[in-house]
Amino acid sequence: MHYTSSEVFVATGIRAFKPPLLKKYREYIKNEKNAQALHAILEKYHKVGIKVVQPHFKRYPQGFKEEDKYAYLSQYNAMYAYTTCKPNKTFLSSKIINKNFKFYQETLELFEWLYEMNNSNK
Repeated sequence: MHYTSSEVFVATGIRAFKPPLLKKYREYIKNEKNAQALHAILEKYHKVGIKVVQPHFKRYPQGFKEEDKYAYLSQYNAMYAYTTCKPNKTFLSSKIINKNFKFYQETLELFEWLYEMNNSNK
């Protein structure tokens, strides 16, 4: 969670892949099963209105082609889902804990996918 006087930002995921993790992420999504699972999570979040970071890179990295089904996933330099809101009475009370916990439950799939990727051998 990050907040300013005008906005509360709550996120699940990895804010920026450091080079070794970016390399690992790209290797992991070369496996179609892994890429399909991440794609399904992102599509699900899009349908229910959970925001996801936008791709960062304009070009496809080496080893990926535009015609590959999930090539767009290689253009990310981070992977997180997030929500924003204005600070209000909930933010200033203990109710913020439940609100954040609900968001983290809704985005647990992405956290689990990233955890699995980070702990994989590839």
